[in-house]
Amino acid sequence: MKKLRLEERGRRSRGASPLAACALWGNDYATGVANLGHQRVWALADDAPGWSADRLYALTRPGGKPVSFARERPLSAFDLVLASVCFENDYPALLGILDEAGLLARHGEREGPLLVVGGAAPSLNPLPLAPFFDAVCRGDAEAVLPRLLERIYENPPRTREEAWSLFGGLGLHTDALGLPGEEWWWTSPDGAYAASETIHPAGHFSETALVELGRGCPRRCRFCTVGWAEGGHRPAEPGALRDLIIAETRELRTERVGLV
Repeated sequence: MKKLRLEERGRRSRGASPLAACALWGNDYATGVANLGHQRVWALADDAPGWSADRLYALTRPGGKPVSFARERPLSAFDLVLASVCFENDYPALLGILDEAGLLARHGEREGPLLVVGGAAPSLNPLPLAPFFDAVCRGDAEAVLPRLLERIYENPPRTREEAWSLFGGLGLHTDALGLPGEEWWWTSPDGAYAASETIHPAGHFSETALVELGRGCPRRCRFCTVGWAEGGHRPAEPGALRDLIIAETRELRTERVGLV
């Protein structure tokens, strides 16, 4: 794990803050460092006032222990766990890491950090994971996560029930209260979307700065969910996209760019 940290280029997690979040990825490091959704959640939490954020990769852990990437803290030591998962095939690894950390329990039996999950698969169908998480975010993290982090920081929930009420009030799928939540879609105000926060030679897109071309898709292919379940097509603005690519290649010290 130390070798991976030293070889990364890009963002570093902030130092100690009053509250700590962990961006949990339901697969290994190589896929996580190549996933813009997971990196975006990490960055949003790490940039939020009063928060710092670390990462944890379900299938890449030092000594097999469920500890975080940067500081090697136990998952149970965080205030909030923000899990990201794209495919249903990753559910066993995601629930397995919660089990190893002593956090796998149903509503009313759960202690420790608040657990929120999002990503493509739970956005399409939140029901399989909902009993094991305090809330499911359906859609774009940018649309709801900053407000969630602000509310928790300004008025930390004293009980699980208060947290569920907060999540339900923000429109998240809250299984404990029987609330289905809403789908949240975000359009960038500056015309640019997500880009790599960090790169690594071991990533699936080795040494490549990934830049998102937009959200959704204008085509409605029957075999693909993106055009139907991603809130409509929201392309990046060309000038903003160009500026983002230039900034990414400089910051990450790479000449390779991947358009996502």
